[in-house]
Amino acid sequence: MDQAAESLRVAHDALHRERPAWSSVLGTTSGPVVGAEETAGNLPRGVVMLEYCLWRDDLLVWAVTSEGLVSWARLSAGTQVSRAAVAFAAACGRRPGAFAKGDVRKPGEELSAALLSPVREVIEKSRGVVVVPHGVLHTVPFQALPWQGGMLAEGRALTYLPSASVLASLPSQAEPKLSGPMLAVGVSTPVTYRPPQGGQLPLLPLPGARAEAVFAANIFPRSQALLDEAAQADHVRDLAPHYKLLHFAAHCEVVPASPLETAIVLADGGLPMHSVVALPLHAELVALSACSSAAGPVTQGDEVLSLTRALLMAGAHSAVVTLWKVYDFSTSLLMFKFYSRLRDGTPPVVALSEAQSWLRSLRRREAMAAMDDLGVPIRSRVSMPPRDFDHPYYWAPFQFVGRPLPLPSG
Repeated sequence: MDQAAESLRVAHDALHRERPAWSSVLGTTSGPVVGAEETAGNLPRGVVMLEYCLWRDDLLVWAVTSEGLVSWARLSAGTQVSRAAVAFAAACGRRPGAFAKGDVRKPGEELSAALLSPVREVIEKSRGVVVVPHGVLHTVPFQALPWQGGMLAEGRALTYLPSASVLASLPSQAEPKLSGPMLAVGVSTPVTYRPPQGGQLPLLPLPGARAEAVFAANIFPRSQALLDEAAQADHVRDLAPHYKLLHFAAHCEVVPASPLETAIVLADGGLPMHSVVALPLHAELVALSACSSAAGPVTQGDEVLSLTRALLMAGAHSAVVTLWKVYDFSTSLLMFKFYSRLRDGTPPVVALSEAQSWLRSLRRREAMAAMDDLGVPIRSRVSMPPRDFDHPYYWAPFQFVGRPLPLPSG
């Protein structure tokens, strides 16, 4: 362990010299303070950025559009919001079973009243929302918050950013249509993860991962799929910088005590965060179809030390990531719909929103037919899909992180 720690320190120091922005991944330096005027210049029309701050017992909310700062509020509700955020995230991220849906609704209504109601008018006028969370709010699926008899995601696309300052550093994308090529990685077979503290952790197979990767790669010309035993860390490191789109259907293991060891689990072990951030990526989109790929500890500078952050620092323009341990069956369904919409030319943030809406409306018979058509095995009657996918557990963990794009009218 001492030798590994020393090797990691040397690698970090070398990366820090060669790429000064590396320190912001670790949360050791503060990013530049970006004003409302500069932020407004990076927002398309019809999109509002909602930035939050939990400070002592206060909740601060700012709403910025392309016209500048249009609304703000300060509420003496920080403690109440923090409690509701923990309860809501836990209820959403727990697979439905014995507990009632009311466990989601009550904390959700409390959060909606505090987080959305103060800026209700500007949200009503917007077709897109950019969420910049703070503290425990990084764990909240805003798309599932109750909103005017439905949910916030209904009728609007949500983008997430780790901070407002990140917006200015993300590359502009003139054409929202993605054309590839793609490197798709799918690990469906059982694998063993070796945590940095030692030992072995056998991980269950992911029946949908292989089909997911094959389907995604077939969408875009000149793409390549690394499947099961071919999904080796060295292959990914060599190939990933040459592709405009990256898709990973695999396990992800979060290591809160040593976040740089948080890893995408491949056939031969983990591709850790410190390796990801060192990749010279040029990808317009990276999809991490894996458990808790947006999760990680939060630094004093309110940076989430997650694979999401590593991907952005490595050069990715945007990412689709997850807040909690996702259900393999529904994840594959959502990704199939997501890539189908990308194939039709839909911007990725809208494609994700439409895929989530489609999944929410799906029933068991339709889901089984879709999985059968795509060749995804159902292991046994025990692993039968649920009756429906309306609960946030199935559709709400997925987030689009990146520069907000101009949205289609209508």
